[in-house]
Amino acid sequence: ETGDPILTYAFEAISLAPRSVNGDQALFRPLAGELEAAVIADRGYIWYLTGAAYTDTAVSVTVRQTEGQVDGQGFGLLCRADDMGNGYYFVIAASGHAAVLKATPDQADPVPLQRWGAFEAVREGREAVNQLTAICAGDHLRFLVNNQIIADLRDPDFSEGQVGVVLGATAETLWLRFDDLALSEVVIRD
Repeated sequence: ETGDPILTYAFEAISLAPRSVNGDQALFRPLAGELEAAVIADRGYIWYLTGAAYTDTAVSVTVRQTEGQVDGQGFGLLCRADDMGNGYYFVIAASGHAAVLKATPDQADPVPLQRWGAFEAVREGREAVNQLTAICAGDHLRFLVNNQIIADLRDPDFSEGQVGVVLGATAETLWLRFDDLALSEVVIRD
């Protein structure tokens, strides 16, 4: 069960200076009350983390792609991540696809816990608005897109970490807008 809100990020209200990542391969900056993010193609996944570690949480965000190809990219949420990007990735593509990935220190690229596949819940196309929710509770991982469950998995490898947003592109530079990033407690009931 989702419990009380822990925090909500209103990007017009927070003090966030534009930030380049990995030698200008990505950019995060507040713009018109949203978090604008961009990543250059073929640089892997780049993330922006909230800074505090959590155990059992639900994190949600509204996201839309503003520029770049609708396939050959992935963007979404991170849960239980460390500063190196190890953790769980709950990602979609504007082509209507989604996946749940796990990044570990042992692997060069995140490995699929749920492989990329087409889902009707994912709104397709540039400027399509999608609401994403990632729930990490115990070893239970659940991914919702526009309030529809698209993944319900178990994995015991990460028990706590930061939450944040993530994006990656293979074909051309990808631009996104994230809004309404919120965290809630999750109560595990037997």
